[in-house]
Amino acid sequence: MKRILKQSIWVIFINIFIGTIALGLLIGIINYIMGKTDFVSVFTIGILGTFIGFVMFGLIFLIPLLLFLFISSIIFIKNDSNISDIRRLIIVETLIVIGILTYMAIQYDYNLWYAFTIIFGLSQYRRYVIIKKELNNAT
Repeated sequence: MKRILKQSIWVIFINIFIGTIALGLLIGIINYIMGKTDFVSVFTIGILGTFIGFVMFGLIFLIPLLLFLFISSIIFIKNDSNISDIRRLIIVETLIVIGILTYMAIQYDYNLWYAFTIIFGLSQYRRYVIIKKELNNAT
């Protein structure tokens, strides 16, 4: 059980990475449609700039986030836990992180934190689906 939860942390990392790249690309396309940038900037800023920003700034946020998810999984999930315990843990983790991200969006007046809450929520849902599938395959 704990092995499945530990491995599911990678799902969060990959989904946040892909979601951040997609968000950067979407913002680049919107800026191109509005006439603020040229088409080349969509890819250079949208993909490359987002990747560099993810590595430099995102990991500062992402490492504590993944550690929080990892430690909470180790502490609160036992080997005999069922899927409802895991669902409850994922919901609590999601509410805590979304609360923090919403606070940061309001405090620093940076609206992209709201987009990150959506990306994180979708990542947690995907994590739950993978865990549920693994547990069904294991039994």
